[in-house]
Amino acid sequence: MNRVWIYVIVFLLMATLAGGAVLGYRLSHLEPVEIQLTRAPVPTQIGAVYIDGAVSRPGLYPVTAGQSLAGLLAEAGALPDARRDALRIYVPLNGEGTGPQRIDVNRAEAWLLEALPGIGEIKAKAIIDYRTGKGPFTRPEDLLKVEGISETILEKIRDLITVG
Repeated sequence: MNRVWIYVIVFLLMATLAGGAVLGYRLSHLEPVEIQLTRAPVPTQIGAVYIDGAVSRPGLYPVTAGQSLAGLLAEAGALPDARRDALRIYVPLNGEGTGPQRIDVNRAEAWLLEALPGIGEIKAKAIIDYRTGKGPFTRPEDLLKVEGISETILEKIRDLITVG
């Protein structure tokens, strides 16, 4: 029995050495691969458009040359029931202010609500829990029904929010 094990061990050692020699030969004869990295042209921004209404992510979106309105609506997350036949486009005059972007408290995620003054992680969660359990807010004053939202906080955020 000892002689059989010696033959098995010798065979395995020879197979390992032969495999290593074949692998070493193949690796030494590989041709180098040349990789060329090129920079993609950066699209030129020609402006920006604020998208609000029946979208899941209202906000300011950069417009690049050749970009379509359908592409912008897709970026903003147009809702399935959005009326695409009744879009309104407003072009302000030079120097005309557009005002601050308003956050829709019926659709905003927690991180966006937390950006409002006086609204932290706990109050943002309370807003989301309230609208999930009791339905959307119909007017800004409905926020007073949320635990932790006082009249003082509502006055701080009134001009920064919308209820869609």
